[in-house]
Amino acid sequence: MPAKTPRSVPKPRRKAASSSSRALKKAKKVNQAKKKGRTAPFTSKQVSTFYFKCVLDDNGEPTAQFVCRCGVQRRMEPNTGYTNLLGHVFMWHTNFVAEMTSASANNGTLVGFIDDKTHKIFSWIDMVLSCNLSFSFCETEAASNYVKIGSLSTDSLVKYMSLLVREVETVIGSILPKSFGIIFDGWTFRSEHYVAVFASFRHDGKAQNILIAMAPIIDDNVDDLTARSHVKFLDTILSYYGRSKANIAYIVGDNCAVNGAVADKLQVPMVGCASHRLNLAVNLLLAGDDDLLNKVQKLMCKIKNSLLVSAKLRRKTHLHPVLNQDTRWSSTFDMVKRYFELKEFLCDDDDDEVVACMPTRREEKQLKAILVNLKMFESTSKKLESADDVTLLDVRDLFDALIAQKPEVAHYLRADADIVKSPGFERACVNVLLGRESTLSPDEEAMLDPLAAETSPPPRPSEA
Repeated sequence: MPAKTPRSVPKPRRKAASSSSRALKKAKKVNQAKKKGRTAPFTSKQVSTFYFKCVLDDNGEPTAQFVCRCGVQRRMEPNTGYTNLLGHVFMWHTNFVAEMTSASANNGTLVGFIDDKTHKIFSWIDMVLSCNLSFSFCETEAASNYVKIGSLSTDSLVKYMSLLVREVETVIGSILPKSFGIIFDGWTFRSEHYVAVFASFRHDGKAQNILIAMAPIIDDNVDDLTARSHVKFLDTILSYYGRSKANIAYIVGDNCAVNGAVADKLQVPMVGCASHRLNLAVNLLLAGDDDLLNKVQKLMCKIKNSLLVSAKLRRKTHLHPVLNQDTRWSSTFDMVKRYFELKEFLCDDDDDEVVACMPTRREEKQLKAILVNLKMFESTSKKLESADDVTLLDVRDLFDALIAQKPEVAHYLRADADIVKSPGFERACVNVLLGRESTLSPDEEAMLDPLAAETSPPPRPSEA
C-alpha cells in the first residue's frame, strides 16, 4: 500500500491582543517613565552617590555593599544599575531633592554630584590654566609622580579644553543683547600684535564686561594693522557668538587715530579711555619739570646699580629705589614719594656721585609741590581703575574737579576737548544719567536708541 502523505499541521494563530493587555503594557511603560523622572533634576547616579558610599574590604578594595548616610546597607552588584539603592532613597528619603539642592547651595559647589572622570578633567584644566603650564605637562614624569588627580593625555586635555571653549561661547552668546559696546586694547609682543576684546552690556541689572577674545590679528590678506584689519578681526570674533559688527553700539579704547578710524568704519560713537586722557594730562602738567625729574631718576639708578651704595642702604632700611616708567605716569609719583622716604638715609652718604645727584633745597621744594599735585591725580586714577561701574557721569565729575584745581589740564580733560572723538554721545549719556532726557536733541536720541532698546534706563557705557 502506498505510504500515506502526512498532512501538514496548521500553525497556531497568534491571538489578538486584548484591550486589557495593551493597557497593562502601556501602564508599565508609564511607570518606567515615572521611575526615571523621579530623580529629576538629578540623575540616578547622582542621587545614589550622594546618599551611599561603597564599603571597602580589609585590603581597601571596593565591595558590592553600600552604606547609606542613615546607616542602612544595601547591595549593588557591578553593572546592575542603581535600582536597589534608589529603592531605599525613595522609601526613606522622600525629600531627597530638597536635601541635595540645599547641600549644593550651602557648599556653593556641585562637586558632591560630579563623577570622578569629570572632576579629574576639570582639575587638570584648572591647574594647567591657573599655573600657566604647558599642555604637555600632564604627560610628564613629574606629573605622574606628584599629581594625584589621575592621569590624562595631552590630546584629551586639548579636546576637553576645546569643548569647554565652545560651551563658554554658547553661554556668552545666549546673554549678549542685540546691541552692546566693545572695549578693546592692543599691544605688540615680539612683532606680533595682540588685541583683547570685551563685550560691555547690562545683564540682570548689572554692568558686565566679558572678555570675548584675546588673540593676535592674523590675516594673510592684510599686511598692516590699520582700522580695516581691526574691523575684520572684530567681525570674525563676534561670529563665534552669533553676532556681527552690526550689533556694536559703541566702542571704548585708547584715544588714538586707529581706534577713531575703527569707530568711523563701524559708524558708531567712540568713548575714549579716561585713564589714557588722565595720563596725557599729567604729562602735560609735568612738562616743565623734566630736568628735575630726570635728576631724581639718575639718583635712583645710581642707588640701584651701585653695589656699595645699595649695600649701605640695605643696612639702614628695607626700602628700595623706584624708577620712573615712561608708559605710566603713576611711576613718577612713586619715584618722587620714594625719594623723600629715602632722603634721611642718603644725607649722610659720603659717595661723591650720590651727593652730586641729590636735589638742592630749592629743587626739593619744587619736588614737594609736584608730589602734592600728583597725589591729587593719583586719587582720581585709583577711582577710575578700582571701580567696575564707573560711568561717564562719574568721569565728568572727577575731571571737572581736576580742572578746577589745575585749569591747564583742561586741554585733555574738558568735555569738548579735541581728543574726544564723540563729544555728543558722551554728553547725551551724561544727561541721561542726570535724568535730563528731555534735553536730548534728535541726533543724541538717535545715538542712544540702540542702547535704550535693550534696557530701561539705557545702559551706562563703562570706562576702560
